[in-house]
Amino acid sequence: MAGRLSLRVCMLLCLGVAGCESFSYDLVVSSVNNYANKNGPSLPNSIANGDGFIQAMTVPGSEWTLKDRDVDSQVDDMDFVDASNMDSINFDPPGAAISYFTGHGTCGPYGANPPQRCTSTSQCTSPVPGTTLPGSCKFGPGDISQCVYRSDRFLFTDSAFDRFSGQVDYSGGRIHWGESAQSGPWGGGGVDGGTNLVVLDISCGVLPTFWLQQLRPAMAGIHMLATIMPVTGDTANVATRGSAFGKSWAANPRGSVSQAWLTTMNSIAGSGINGGGCNFVIAFDASPQLVAGKIDEDWSDLRNDARDATGNSSYQARWLCNYPFNQTDQTAFELP
Repeated sequence: MAGRLSLRVCMLLCLGVAGCESFSYDLVVSSVNNYANKNGPSLPNSIANGDGFIQAMTVPGSEWTLKDRDVDSQVDDMDFVDASNMDSINFDPPGAAISYFTGHGTCGPYGANPPQRCTSTSQCTSPVPGTTLPGSCKFGPGDISQCVYRSDRFLFTDSAFDRFSGQVDYSGGRIHWGESAQSGPWGGGGVDGGTNLVVLDISCGVLPTFWLQQLRPAMAGIHMLATIMPVTGDTANVATRGSAFGKSWAANPRGSVSQAWLTTMNSIAGSGINGGGCNFVIAFDASPQLVAGKIDEDWSDLRNDARDATGNSSYQARWLCNYPFNQTDQTAFELP
């Protein structure tokens, strides 16, 4: 604990001094089981999942601090939207290191029913309702190759305080996470945020092969975003993904944060995905060199606000899937 105090004293002494670094230690965890009023059905394990993450990260002697634990109707869609007195005091406050949401997401719209069969992405030119170009000729385990199309990604809440029907579109341009004095206002959200890692433990947090289009709009300074990318199934609402992720820090504080998220599937019966799919991490920054530093961050690096992203012109994505393949780029999921 002495190390943490000395860092915070340094933060105070260094205000206004060039070259000083600030560090974030706060955890924000939002967990929704009850979707009885809208965006249902309700879920059995989100709160246990979020609490497991908290418990694993705040063991005695831990430097992490729980800033906010909200559950069920305490979580509303305004918590995530970039506007005055919204996300900056809830999901994306200054001083947050990790912001973790566990609840509902959406897997559609994506492909046609019946499927548009294809042998090449060049054939995928007829978006289904609710989607737009580009298209992709997707394939996966036990699946026929079929055309799928770009659509926005949402997380869902169910609260009397919702202003947007409990539907948080983080692909649509109203969400900006991680904007801080260190990142600057390049992301369009000012500098009133500051979280360094966003975890979206939801259904279809991103879909192959649209990670650039679906996740880039929310990037405004965060180091990484971690989520689930089903390929032929859906995310399982398990109670143990959060604790598995947090225990990776406890076991190896100098270990890779991205690898810790990817390998949580190895600690969950059935991998935590119903069908074929992947744990997924992406980092954006202003250059390939800066991105490489983000995606390889350890837990100490993650806390360092001087490492906040200063642009989104470059990115790197990593995934670990519950089935084998040899490709390391998007041809793992797409017929060119």
